[in-house]
Amino acid sequence: MTGEIVLHDVGRASAASNKAQLRSVVVIGLEGKSLGVQSSKSLSFEVRHHVALWNVLDDALIALHGLTVTIRQNLESHQQEDLLEVTVRLRTEYALLPAYDATSDEGLLNDFVGIVGRLHVWPYFRAEVQQLTAKFGVAPLTLPVLLSGNT
Repeated sequence: MTGEIVLHDVGRASAASNKAQLRSVVVIGLEGKSLGVQSSKSLSFEVRHHVALWNVLDDALIALHGLTVTIRQNLESHQQEDLLEVTVRLRTEYALLPAYDATSDEGLLNDFVGIVGRLHVWPYFRAEVQQLTAKFGVAPLTLPVLLSGNT
């Protein structure tokens, strides 16, 4: 992740929504790194969305998504200490529908993948984070429901 923030256009993503239909979501990578030993029951977290990569192959839109959550413990000294980092990489595949026109619609796909794609992968990311935190012996972290793909 380069630290760059990419804002996507909801109108453009919406314009592409009738041109592609979700076929599959697959977890293609899962990584957990223990960064410390839990000594506090007070935890916080930060989620980072990696820039999604995508390509059109024949009649399909293939996208790769990466999300990372860093879980921190809040210490009595009012400082935070990184406890665990979880990265999940996911692949989405969309069928391009007859309404899709490669010459005029391809410019919409970046916004579609950045917003709609993120909404599609979020539940899988939440589930993997919850399971992996429990496996690392940290209180299972249930991330909030994502209400907007632009947050």
